[in-house]
Amino acid sequence: MTFDLFGSSLRLAGDPVAFSRACGLDPDPAQAQILTSTRKRILLNCTRQWGKSSICAMKSLHTAIFAAPANIVLVSPSQNQSQSLLDKVRFYWSKFSGAPKALAESQSRIEFENGSKLYSLPGTERTVRGISAARLIIIDEAARVEDALVAAVTPMMATLPESQLLMLSTPSGTRGLWASYYLQGGDAWQRFTVTAEDCPRISKEHLEAERAALGELMFQQEYGCRFHNGDDGGTSVFDEDFIRKIFTNDDPDFKPFFPNS
Repeated sequence: MTFDLFGSSLRLAGDPVAFSRACGLDPDPAQAQILTSTRKRILLNCTRQWGKSSICAMKSLHTAIFAAPANIVLVSPSQNQSQSLLDKVRFYWSKFSGAPKALAESQSRIEFENGSKLYSLPGTERTVRGISAARLIIIDEAARVEDALVAAVTPMMATLPESQLLMLSTPSGTRGLWASYYLQGGDAWQRFTVTAEDCPRISKEHLEAERAALGELMFQQEYGCRFHNGDDGGTSVFDEDFIRKIFTNDDPDFKPFFPNS
């Protein structure tokens, strides 16, 4: 299916869901919410195989076309993941007739003739410095990138009131900024949780096989979006809150182990 950017199709500028369908991707309800959200900071806690890379690519392309000139920054933990994400953008971009052409392309960047620039980079603090005034920043697998990276990208939003930061991941323990924002970040963040049961594309048969193969704790992390304490995948004997209570006196109902010491 092709897309005529001009004429009647300009209505898609205000309808990213219709835009996505015109690209060949019919978003499910949760994906549609991500596409249409205008909140400045968004956290997505999602199951494996939900289609987050497709939604990242679609939101990025819509921004590049209809918010031009715009800088869009996509960050993934590895070079291979970054390249795969940019390939998704290229795939949907190839669906259009009349869409802006590229002035320059590389493995990590597309510069469009309308002035928009799209960067897809591996997730280290060194790779993202030097980019300013980002209209959209997407950090994929955010639980697995360095905290220094988050500190490096947020200043890109300082001078652009309409900029957006989207951090999406499956959980990986409770350490790191993504988990901290999700669990304790307050009203500054809009949060979405999408478990495997919420995804119509994942069969019950697959989930049953994965539960048997992974074990309950890992299954709940990967498919149930559960946060487990500890760096060992959730197998710690005591959770983080329990350990805190042992060493502090801020809970009057918690009885100490050694009352006479």
